[in-house]
Amino acid sequence: YLRKTLENVFNRNDGVKRGHRTDMTEAAAEMFQHGDKILISESGVAGQLTFQKQQLSGRFLTEMEVGRWNMEMRKFNLEGPLAEICSSLLKGNRIRFWGDHCFLKEPGSKIRTAFHQDAPYFPFYGNDACVCWVPVDSATKESGTMGYVRGSHQWREFAPNALVTRERMSNDENVPMLPNIEERESEYDIAYFDVEPGDVIVHFPRTVHGSLGNVSNHRRRLAASVRYVGEDVRWVADKATEIGVRNTVARKWKLQRDMTKFGSSNLFYLWEASKYFARGSLRSTNILPLGNENCLLDQFDYRHSPHWCYLEMKTGEDLGARDCSRCAFPLVYPRKKLKSKL
Repeated sequence: YLRKTLENVFNRNDGVKRGHRTDMTEAAAEMFQHGDKILISESGVAGQLTFQKQQLSGRFLTEMEVGRWNMEMRKFNLEGPLAEICSSLLKGNRIRFWGDHCFLKEPGSKIRTAFHQDAPYFPFYGNDACVCWVPVDSATKESGTMGYVRGSHQWREFAPNALVTRERMSNDENVPMLPNIEERESEYDIAYFDVEPGDVIVHFPRTVHGSLGNVSNHRRRLAASVRYVGEDVRWVADKATEIGVRNTVARKWKLQRDMTKFGSSNLFYLWEASKYFARGSLRSTNILPLGNENCLLDQFDYRHSPHWCYLEMKTGEDLGARDCSRCAFPLVYPRKKLKSKL
């Protein structure tokens, strides 16, 4: 089920701009032209070598927030088995879905994922959070399976990096960068897990992790990272709206699609923009708040509600505090029938 869903996501060519798609191979080529050192692998060994796009026989693609537009991914996120698994690990009574990020490393893509923490990219604080890495292919170190630094869940939070390089993606110089683990892996206790379809690796957002490039000749690595949070998680507005990180991500990764922006060259986008602003007016006047079971725009609401959260939520609020957060990050455990037409 999930394998077919992810294959459809990355193989689609419908011309419709949905979701946040990034060709990391193209982004890395441009970063290299601007002097960035790209992390690539040869023969399963970590490296920081001279990057030439011609060296790569496969692509490294990512897509964020797939479930905001893809119904099958949404069903897996909201109704699949992961929320119950996270509940048992967090020992919590209420689990909310946070988001997803899907990854494809084709054979020969070679670009590695730098060691990083997920926490710096998330606009919340709290200990009740799980990141589930779900492979739909067999994966080994050679094809880019995940590696984790043991004990790093107890480390402080470090600055975010660009993932294909170690370049800082935050303007806050007071937050240190992670050590250069890529060039000194032998100095750290790193566990690489060979996985099969059906396996799930769950880690805490501050756990330091990364992967080598896919240097195999025939083995694809396709996986989803699905995130859930519990009751002690609170919003951090300053972190959520830190313009430096958000703009740097968009610039460095060269997002091919951005579901929160609209263009004037297409009637579809004009229609989308008009709905977006009209919906915001109806929400702000409380005429038709998000989650109202009589609302006819639930799918539209679910897609855009994270953006409303970034604009409106205040530091310290829990994820059930506002109509936009309850829609964007729905309660998925204990199970209940969702009222919205998702």
